[in-house]
Amino acid sequence: MEPRFAAEVVYAAAGIERSFANELVKTLLSRYEERLKDPPTGLTYQECWDARTGKPREDYLRLYSRTKTKLEDLGLEFRY
Repeated sequence: MEPRFAAEVVYAAAGIERSFANELVKTLLSRYEERLKDPPTGLTYQECWDARTGKPREDYLRLYSRTKTKLEDLGLEFRY
């Protein structure tokens, strides 16, 4: 999911104005800067994916969707 998400963000960000990109980065930094020195551990593969089926778990799909929606709310336009 991470490579897919990264690719979607790259395509959405391609061609945006530098001033918009700067404001977007400043907004994101303000939300996450305090966690940069001690970031959350994250999840294991088994917590994100069903090892038997090879499909992402529902919680992981919801996280992906929420994160994408947050970026859309900030003005990033996904093309998918």
